[in-house]
Amino acid sequence: MYNSIGNLMEWRAGLIMSGRFEDLAREHLYPMPIYIGTKRHTFSTPQAIEETYRDIRKGLVAAGVEKLTTRVTAIEVPRRGRFRVWVDWHAHRKGEGPTCVALSVEYMRATLNGLRTEMSDVKYCDSLDVALASAHG
Repeated sequence: MYNSIGNLMEWRAGLIMSGRFEDLAREHLYPMPIYIGTKRHTFSTPQAIEETYRDIRKGLVAAGVEKLTTRVTAIEVPRRGRFRVWVDWHAHRKGEGPTCVALSVEYMRATLNGLRTEMSDVKYCDSLDVALASAHG
């Protein structure tokens, strides 16, 4: 299970950087609340969250990020098809090692269409937080 969740999070990071926002939006259940620090943003539709992912990618690219990777640090034991996943998100800039961009807790649910995120709790952990936080108003 650990490897498949790790691969899923890496795939999602790749979707952000490749601009595949529609595919990424399908990875969530709606309404989709995302907590960023102490502020809650609730996305009612896939189209609403696509715009936010577009802004996040713009902030990453403007900061010189060429690649986004993830590291799953913990997975909760599933109960009734639901569990949490703790993820470290790392930015890779040309000529530099990975830098932590965000720490998140992804609230996952098993559905007939596979695992979907039903809520996220995100904390930025690097100087990119200014660029990325501006994407969230």
